[in-house]
Amino acid sequence: MVIRHCLTIIFIARSLKILAYGCAFLDLLFALKPASISQFIQGVSATSQPLINSPKTKIDDPMLKSELLKVGHARHSISMKIPIAAFVLVLSVATLVIFLFYVETERLLTQQTSNEVAIESNLVEPMIEQLYRPVNSDILFLSRTPGVQGILESFESNDKYNYRLWKNELSKSN
Repeated sequence: MVIRHCLTIIFIARSLKILAYGCAFLDLLFALKPASISQFIQGVSATSQPLINSPKTKIDDPMLKSELLKVGHARHSISMKIPIAAFVLVLSVATLVIFLFYVETERLLTQQTSNEVAIESNLVEPMIEQLYRPVNSDILFLSRTPGVQGILESFESNDKYNYRLWKNELSKSN
């Protein structure tokens, strides 16, 4: 039982460790996001060449204008998606390993406990047999005495008079 409690505590500690890593990762991710956006904006404004799809650039050729695709802005950059995906993958694998460890440990503890109970029952069985063997022989001896046999016969034949006589006779001998 103590081992089971220790394993539960270990499982809780590992789960809290994963949760703490997740919080630290999210804090780092949110701390980097504004910095990376501001660096990106500064990098774009520092370039002197205008972008083709920039609203400030005018394209005079209608043929070229019709072939250009409108490019939108990504909500999240790939530099943000890859670490998030890696973290989620690591987190899910760690959670799976902890869960499998917990299930396997529970199975082993249950098996060990049942083996211990089987061993203890094999040790106790002869002791219980020794305890009840004399009692069993005493019960057999008393059941063959005339008083008990008379009570049984009068009870089976529904003879209340003899039943009371045998009962009084047995109570006097105590």
